Amino acid sequence: MAVQQVFCTIIFVVTILSNASAQDSTPSPRRQPKWCPVEVQEVKPYRVRSGSRTECRRACTWNRFCCEFNIIPVYTTAYRQVSRQEWKCCDDTVPCPDKTVSVDTPYKGIQLFADEYPVPPLPYEYDALEPYIDERTARVHHLGHHAGYTKKMNAALKAWRDEVGPGVGLQSNSILHILENLDQVPDKHRTAIRNNGGGFVNHAIYWATMSPRREGEPPRLPEATLATEIIANFQNFSNFQEQFTNTAKTLFGSGYVWLSRNPREQTLIIHTTANQDSPISDKLRPILVIDIWEHAYYLKHQNKRPDHIQDWWALVDWGQVKALSDWWAAYDAGHDEL
Repeated sequence: MAVQQVFCTIIFVVTILSNASAQDSTPSPRRQPKWCPVEVQEVKPYRVRSGSRTECRRACTWNRFCCEFNIIPVYTTAYRQVSRQEWKCCDDTVPCPDKTVSVDTPYKGIQLFADEYPVPPLPYEYDALEPYIDERTARVHHLGHHAGYTKKMNAALKAWRDEVGPGVGLQSNSILHILENLDQVPDKHRTAIRNNGGGFVNHAIYWATMSPRREGEPPRLPEATLATEIIANFQNFSNFQEQFTNTAKTLFGSGYVWLSRNPREQTLIIHTTANQDSPISDKLRPILVIDIWEHAYYLKHQNKRPDHIQDWWALVDWGQVKALSDWWAAYDAGHDEL
């Protein structure tokens, strides 16, 4: 009897130890690295033009002719303080791909988790897109509309995360991953995240694929592999531009016109989205977009949408379009360091 009790005790102890060991060996869920936006201040030089006709008339009221015939522009160097956003890994409990990810284009950072996303800074000044997009429109569009979508998106994400609580799940992923899996977002949060998350990302791509145009700059055209793809899908660039323009002119209501890559078939397609819906939710990879919401052009062009479209073509930066296309390729290949 005593031997049986000892034997049972040994079996009981061994069973407990085995279960504990099994529990210890169970892998813990992989946590998402947490990235925080950090504002970096820097001072940049820029050129100031003096000697304008207005300045001359103020200083030379006694002689009108000096203002008409003796204007000599003088350029001096001045300095202004600007800020830019960088993303730094601020969660020491998990390994992070890189120590710092510089946000040098507005869409950089959408693939990273953040408790609160900042309004992406523009890669140029508000007046840099003149005369095609006026300073007032660019400023209101970015600081009003884009910032508004960013704020509401952050609030929607916070409400969802607060409701679910801490842990591993879709709510703890990047806004890019969430938009890719929008159908998995709970019904009560889906509309707010679709509208505002889409507005956040759509505008980031819109700003990134334009750049200031230099005076006398020749027509901008796609080059290398991107040009080859456009020819393969649309016969030639002129045909592509005509299809894209006609689609933008005839889009009813508010929305966007896109050039996106279908990763399943590796083809380029022209398509539209309504309101702030994003091609990302349709498993597409957008590389070029024009904003057809009236707030994108109404201050300058009023109801003349064709004028807005024509001016937008002058600002399309095909180098940035190619860079975005490459960024998508690296993202799909699993390059977390981007």
